Amino acid sequence: MGGVIAEELGQLGEAESHFRFLAVKDCGVPETAYRYRSYLKRREAEVQFQQGDPAKAIGMLKEALAEDPDDYLVYHLFSVFSARLGQLSEAHQMNQFAARVAPFSLLVKRTKEELDQQLGIWNDAQLDEDAEASVGSEESLPLS
Repeated sequence: MGGVIAEELGQLGEAESHFRFLAVKDCGVPETAYRYRSYLKRREAEVQFQQGDPAKAIGMLKEALAEDPDDYLVYHLFSVFSARLGQLSEAHQMNQFAARVAPFSLLVKRTKEELDQQLGIWNDAQLDEDAEASVGSEESLPLS
């Protein structure tokens, strides 16, 4: 199983072993070294985010994208972090980038469905708040 597939399935130990093997052996494929660095940056970004430093985590993801703009798992993680920070439109945008790079990824599709649901709930809640606010403002107007 390849490192990216193992990572997508949540088998992080196997993914790291695979990336490390490719980076050491190089297998005549020059991109393996930066794929491994990108993997390490994703993992470190997750740690930073979990430890309460989202700015550092997002900075690491941006570095990873600068090295490997085709790493859909970086876009995916960026999407997840943005959603957790309440930045749903940015989360949706990052998920769209991931889908362009990896249109058949089940992980990306599942995240899109979750984001669509969250955006729908948020939009419904926003409409309810707007409706309540408009009712309240009409009642406060003097009647002529």
